[in-house]
Amino acid sequence: ETGVPPSAELPMTLVNASESTKGRLETHMAQILRLARLSGVSHADAAPAGAIQLVVDEATVALPIGGAVDIGGEIRRLDKALKKADAEIGKIEGKLADEGFLAKAPPEVVEKQRERAAEIRRSREKLAEAKERLASL
Repeated sequence: ETGVPPSAELPMTLVNASESTKGRLETHMAQILRLARLSGVSHADAAPAGAIQLVVDEATVALPIGGAVDIGGEIRRLDKALKKADAEIGKIEGKLADEGFLAKAPPEVVEKQRERAAEIRRSREKLAEAKERLASL
């Protein structure tokens, strides 16, 4: 969602983790580092500046992505994708508002258009959330 290259290995900071969470992390450290492509894990009372944050149970996972992503470029890419999604939603809603289309199209085609619009709306929501996270860095 944020355009981090697949080859990037980021450091992870675990914020306000309980002892049981820290223990689970230690138990599975090798797998987590490899699967999440992390360069290391640290613990802190606050997230570092320029980090995206994810809440997992009682802890917050912070990943500083500023050095791995052109944030301005990624926001521009997300803006473009949002405009495209808005245009597509508008096009589908136009069809669904057209009485002629609704009268002539088979019910399964109309339903497929409704499902497609819902899917694009969900995708748009995720894009907007990603943009909001990047803009806050």
